[in-house]
Amino acid sequence: MKYGSFFLLLTFFMLPFVQVIAQKYLVFDNLPKSKRYRFQIGDEFNFRMVSQTDLTTAILTEIGDNYIVLDYLDNIRINQIDHVKIYRNGSWSGIRDVTGYIVPVIGVGYLAIETISNATNNFEPVVRSTTLTVAIVSVVYSLFMQTLKRKTYKINQNHKLFTINLGSGELAPFENN
Repeated sequence: MKYGSFFLLLTFFMLPFVQVIAQKYLVFDNLPKSKRYRFQIGDEFNFRMVSQTDLTTAILTEIGDNYIVLDYLDNIRINQIDHVKIYRNGSWSGIRDVTGYIVPVIGVGYLAIETISNATNNFEPVVRSTTLTVAIVSVVYSLFMQTLKRKTYKINQNHKLFTINLGSGELAPFENN
């Protein structure tokens, strides 16, 4: 018997003896797009409560049945959370982030090089309108890429926030029971 198949066989026979620890998740369902975002203990959570005007960012330390505990806030009832901010990560997120940082550096660098070159060679005008347009468009592009990165959702009929408990032998529920 080869070593690889021996370890595979050993793993197969040990699986019934491995304990599965129950895990609670805070779940945000975006029903129109059929997307589910799971937050577990230790994740950063951005939210706004009904009585607040600004978003709060904190780290989840405990998840209960109808409450959450954050690192510097005590029990917060889930039904009091009004908005949730989600950072979207997908297959193109790396390209979005890199172009969001590189394009404005290139645009502003082009403006600086053109301006310094024109000033040292005593050309008129020192800042050309086309160069300024390229720099402004590159900065606006960067701001647009940053807005694509995150979105704030209001908790309502189409956007639900609840907890699920995944224990041994349980499957992930697709509805809020």
